[in-house]
Amino acid sequence: MQLRIRSRIEHFGRLEAARVCIDLAPGMDASKVRWALGSGFTMTEFLIAPVLGPASPAAICSLGALVNLMVVLCDGLLDAGATLDDVLPPPGGKSPVFELLDFFRSNFLALKPSNGLRCLSEKLIARMIESERQTVFARERLPYRHWLRKSALPFVLMGLAAWTCRCVDPSLAFSGHLRWLCRVGRFFGTVDDAADYERDLGSGQPNCFRSRSEQARDHLCRRAAAWCAGILGDWDGLAGNSPKAVIFKETFLNLTWSWLQQAATTPP
Repeated sequence: MQLRIRSRIEHFGRLEAARVCIDLAPGMDASKVRWALGSGFTMTEFLIAPVLGPASPAAICSLGALVNLMVVLCDGLLDAGATLDDVLPPPGGKSPVFELLDFFRSNFLALKPSNGLRCLSEKLIARMIESERQTVFARERLPYRHWLRKSALPFVLMGLAAWTCRCVDPSLAFSGHLRWLCRVGRFFGTVDDAADYERDLGSGQPNCFRSRSEQARDHLCRRAAAWCAGILGDWDGLAGNSPKAVIFKETFLNLTWSWLQQAATTPP
């Protein structure tokens, strides 16, 4: 990863960690917390650029950092052997993930979202939680719709807050941005499954490459490459090529490359 991008991620990770109590992420190494926050912050810059251009309001990017930390913490606790009810308890229960979720909600509401955005945020959160629960229950038999939601909805939630800004160009398509965010999540979900293929096969975790022939796996990899090209093509048309936009794009490319490097060591 280029030094400039890594330095930005580490910089924002330190800033966000100072704002969020690290005790909310028990069992996670402090450096991993900072990296989750920093990569979430900088990825959100990329995700909101089609709506806000080179502007990257810190309050919105901080929300994306929290979403990323929630996902990393949830996966880490489950991988470490915590029970599902300890991580994602029934309504009324408490957990470190839900404490972060409450912190996210309070910060999101501070942006004064419309009733529609607030309701959509809650719907996304509910579907994310349900898909995570289904991942534990179904394991390798996870239906595609839950795999897609688990992969895509965190990215949708990270980018949603861009629409709280009163300066958004009314000619932009809200639904189009949400579909684009879903495509970003589907792409990263596929790349992540490629990186974790051997581990998921051994542990019985869901993986989109499971039960596919070698030819079908190769085809899916080529499709993912085409998805990436489409994601960037749409992004270029909306975000422009200002110096800040170039940095946001470099972040996306470098984070993608870091995942691909993991995948190269355990090819599907």
